[in-house]
Amino acid sequence: MQLHKEKGLCFTCDEKFTMNHRCPNKQYFVLQVDEDVPIDEIVEVELPPIVEQHLSYNALKGSSRLGTMKFKGSINGMTVQELQVKIQGHLLQLPVYLLPISGADLVLGSAWLTTLGPHVSDYSSLSIKFYVGNKIVTLHGDHSSLPQPAQFNHFKRMCHTKGITELFSLQNMEPEIVLLLHQYKTVFDLPTGLPPDRQQNHSIPLVEGANPVKVRPYRYPHSQKFQIEKMISEMPREGIIIPSTSLFSSPIILVRKKDDTWRFCTDYRALNAITVKDSFHIPTVDELFDELYGAQFFSKLDLCSRYHQILIKEEDRHKTTFRTHQGHYEWLVMPFGLTNAPATFQALMNDIFQGILRKFGLVFFDDILVYSPTWKEHLQHLETVLHILQHHQLYAKLSKCALGLQEVDYLGHTVSGKGVTMNKDKIEAVMQWPVPINLKQLRGFFGLTGYYRRFIRQYAFIAEPLTNLLKKDCFIWTDEATQAFDALKANVTQAPVLILPDLSIPFVLEIDASGSAIGAVLIQNKHPIAYFSKKLNPRLQRQSAYAREFFAITEAVAKFRHYLLGHTFVIRTDQRSLRSLTEQPQLDFLPELRKALDEEAKKIITDCVANKQVVPHYAVHDGLLYWKDMIIIPASPELVQKLLKEFHNSLLGGHAGITRTFSRLAHQFY
Repeated sequence: MQLHKEKGLCFTCDEKFTMNHRCPNKQYFVLQVDEDVPIDEIVEVELPPIVEQHLSYNALKGSSRLGTMKFKGSINGMTVQELQVKIQGHLLQLPVYLLPISGADLVLGSAWLTTLGPHVSDYSSLSIKFYVGNKIVTLHGDHSSLPQPAQFNHFKRMCHTKGITELFSLQNMEPEIVLLLHQYKTVFDLPTGLPPDRQQNHSIPLVEGANPVKVRPYRYPHSQKFQIEKMISEMPREGIIIPSTSLFSSPIILVRKKDDTWRFCTDYRALNAITVKDSFHIPTVDELFDELYGAQFFSKLDLCSRYHQILIKEEDRHKTTFRTHQGHYEWLVMPFGLTNAPATFQALMNDIFQGILRKFGLVFFDDILVYSPTWKEHLQHLETVLHILQHHQLYAKLSKCALGLQEVDYLGHTVSGKGVTMNKDKIEAVMQWPVPINLKQLRGFFGLTGYYRRFIRQYAFIAEPLTNLLKKDCFIWTDEATQAFDALKANVTQAPVLILPDLSIPFVLEIDASGSAIGAVLIQNKHPIAYFSKKLNPRLQRQSAYAREFFAITEAVAKFRHYLLGHTFVIRTDQRSLRSLTEQPQLDFLPELRKALDEEAKKIITDCVANKQVVPHYAVHDGLLYWKDMIIIPASPELVQKLLKEFHNSLLGGHAGITRTFSRLAHQFY
């Protein structure tokens, strides 16, 4: 074979090998399986009696518990009844029993403790002291082998995989909350059967002239077939799917959840492409958090199988048909993956919670947040929400709910009476994000950190070296990109607590602009409410500092317009050239105009002040006489010259020409 390789010959036919080479004489290999395997003659063998040996679970598992300590030692010599063992530098003679165990090489039991005589055991520090001859020996236990507290998702996974029959948990709830849970326990039951018929049943309107969608099913791993078959057998019993003969057909996929179970999803991308999109408004996270000012107690409710709690309209059920290796089925309830499903679900939640929204409750799809300033009010508000859920036959998942707390995780943030902070799990995810090696990973990093950009001051300026890599054919990782990557991570860990806006006090808007980006921070009581930053395009980067600073002001005011509109606010900037914006210009000829009024004009002013109905169309404001909203000027050549100079020669006039200058004067003066 090496000779063929050196000469460039084919390994099979000895001809010159090229990229288009085909062997003239093809070889076929046949694998023949002989299923008729002869069965050996069964010979009965007399087995010795089996002696059952007992061993504690902790010894078998190799883990520690109260009353046990684990040591690491090395075994020397042969396996004998009295074994000489070296543990932490001390030679000990131990009585041992040979057992088929795993995990540890040697388990020191009570038989060994009886040989020590008087000894001191400290299970808090995991140490034991005893005499070996005339010498005191101290052994220290292995702290790394201590058991870790179990997480709920671990128990849940074991329920699905290990067959746990009973599960016990400790709870730390206030008695009033426990009483509410008992009173509305049906809210936390598993939903059975179909949901009630509602006005918000989901419909699937198709574009005019669309043909039925029929997509070939995907090939999924053999290991997932059992899960699919199990789910398909359970869902008809629950009454949420039925066999179908529809012309529509969409493939299915399994998506793994956090607790290692599977979510049954249908790939409706082809169906969504021909569906008329719903324009229902979905609230943003920022506008929801603005309602939480003054709240001190929070409860979060998470609905289970959210979409499955809404029916599909009967005339649209055939469009939801999906295909598996077991057959065709169609949904009776709203499945995951439909383009208008979020809008339908949010419309239902907005309708049933209409009386409490933005008062003491927030709803973002299946995540419900109840907030109150006092504990007494919170109990009343929580009971109201539970009553609504019970009345409309909506079910929540108790394991994902957090009730009666002063700090709760909601929509990727941690909400408390102090304000809003980043979720600790998200911060950990950012810190563990590896250095991107392609655009997909870089966009994923931006997607995670960009969600929290309102927490990071000058986000756009810090991320500029990374955003430059998003340009076409520009992904070359440099030291500058590494510095920006590490700087974003550092700023995420140091993100401040953003206070909630108080609309009764003024806002302060601090503005800053650099050569490549602009930034702003909205402040109240010297605490930030939100940060804003934006990268400048090449044209704006070439502008003067004055222009960039002015652009920063306009962009920041537009960004925080919903806070500032109708409220007093102060703009702070370090650009001195913009100070003139805060000064109200005064026309120097106005005092002279008041003095130059003739007797007739003064008489009209007196009549207008005494009785407005005497002289129609006339009005007096700030000592000036107006006729139909135009200032009346006397026939004074000096005043006329000043007006012409102001409206034509000045920067305000701009030498606009005779017609335009006259038109502007005629609109303001009479």
